[in-house]
Amino acid sequence: MVAAAPTMPLSPTFDPARLARGAIATASLLWSSFASAEPASEVPSDHDEHHRIVVGANAMALGAVSPDRFVSAIGVGGFFEVVAVPEWLELEIGAHYLRTMTEVDEVPVDLVLKKPFHPLPWLNPYVGLGPTVVAELAGEESEVLAGLVAVAGSYFWLTGAIGVSAELDYNVVRGSELVQEVAGLWGLVMGL
Repeated sequence: MVAAAPTMPLSPTFDPARLARGAIATASLLWSSFASAEPASEVPSDHDEHHRIVVGANAMALGAVSPDRFVSAIGVGGFFEVVAVPEWLELEIGAHYLRTMTEVDEVPVDLVLKKPFHPLPWLNPYVGLGPTVVAELAGEESEVLAGLVAVAGSYFWLTGAIGVSAELDYNVVRGSELVQEVAGLWGLVMGL
């Protein structure tokens, strides 16, 4: 009888069997949590009331492409949102200050009509569309761009009134040339 040679992991820190066992254990834990949970309508929660007003502060990372250049930017900003039609339409105004890798800073201001969804008390995804105005601050060569913004994101409520937000934006703006922008935003929100 020949003894089987011991198997070695692919690398000292990677063990496929351990990874598989961990994935199975995690999936089992998640499944048991969801399978044993009471329906949301039967569980009392401080999230049951949807917020009429949401304010937030967030960070933004942006990439902009025009016919002759690519520019990236990072910055901070905030937004104010109010429910226009309960469970159906929200109106948000947001502004940011972005520092680019060039000598041009940007101040985008968006007015977004958002369709909210409420699949879980703590999870509120949304999609939206609206106009945007971007002031490019470059001294003598400053310019104002106008266009459209499309957004998709979600609020993740940690408590009844405090949460975090994550959002992706796609902007198409026009000044002296057509510019397409993709941005990621994340931050803190407070519901009133």
